[in-house]
Amino acid sequence: MKLISTLSILVLVVLSFATSGIYATPECEAALAPYFNAGQVGIVMSFIDQNGKFFYSRGKSMSAYMFSDDLANTNSYNGVFSDFETCIDGHLQPFDTSKTIPSFFDARSFRISKQGVVTLTYQFEASSGTKVFNLTQCQGNILVGFDKGRLYSFQLSKTPSDNVNAPCIEEPTTTPTTTPTSSPSNNDVSFTSTLLGEWSEGSVSYRQYKTEIKNLKATGLSKLTFSSNLQLKDSSSFWQIEKTSSGDFTLPAYVQNIPSQGTYSFSYITLATSGTPTFTVKSSQ
Repeated sequence: MKLISTLSILVLVVLSFATSGIYATPECEAALAPYFNAGQVGIVMSFIDQNGKFFYSRGKSMSAYMFSDDLANTNSYNGVFSDFETCIDGHLQPFDTSKTIPSFFDARSFRISKQGVVTLTYQFEASSGTKVFNLTQCQGNILVGFDKGRLYSFQLSKTPSDNVNAPCIEEPTTTPTTTPTSSPSNNDVSFTSTLLGEWSEGSVSYRQYKTEIKNLKATGLSKLTFSSNLQLKDSSSFWQIEKTSSGDFTLPAYVQNIPSQGTYSFSYITLATSGTPTFTVKSSQ
C-alpha cells in the first residue's frame, strides 16, 4: 500500500512541474525542520523517469554533530526497479525484491540540506556524477523534486526504515535506547548513556552516544577522572569532555562545579564493536 500511495502522489504532482521553476520553498524548509538533530529518521525515496521506469528504495538518515549538518544517509538505501520482473504463480510481476540493489556504498552519499537542497550519487549511476537539485513541493512529510526529466519523491518518518528486502524483525538499534551504567567503585556519580544513531562507512559501523554524568553527592562535584571501554572513531570524535595522556577522561576546565543532583553531558562516536559504554570512576572531588 505504501508503494501505491507513493506512486499516486507522483502521478498527482507530475503535471505541476511543467510550469514550475526549480527553487526551494519556505514550505519545504518548514517540512524538513522536525527531522534535523532528531536521531535516525526513515526516508522512502523513489523516482520515476520520463520512460515510466520507477525506482523504489528506503533507508535511514540523520543529521548530527561531527556526522553531517545535512540529513544524510547512514545505510545503503537498498531498492528495486520496476523492470526487475519475476514470475509468481504463473504471473509476471514487477519489483522483484530478489534483485534488490544498494543505492549508495558510503554514508553521506545522499543528503538533504535544511534549505531543501538534495545531493545524491547513486552507485548504479556513478558515471553520471553527483546530482544536485532543490525540493519544489512539500506537503506534510512528502517532499518532491525534479531534475533533468526525473521526478523524485521523499517520504520522511521519525521511525527509521529498513532496507527493501530486509528481514521483517526490526533491528534493536533503530530507535534511541538508554542504558544506565554506574561505577561499582564510587557512589559519588552515575553515568547514563543514550544511543543517538548508528551508521556504516564502508565495512565499519559506528555509533553516536550521549552520556549524562549525575552528581549523587550532597555537595558539589568539581573534579572527576574516569576510565572507559570506549573505542573511539578517531582522536577527535568526542566533545564536552577531555582525554588525558594516560587515556582517562576528565571534566573540561570550564566545568568548575556540578551541583548536588545536577548533571553534565558529553558525546562521542565509537566503533559499534566496542559494545555498550561502561565507565569506572578513578577519582572525584
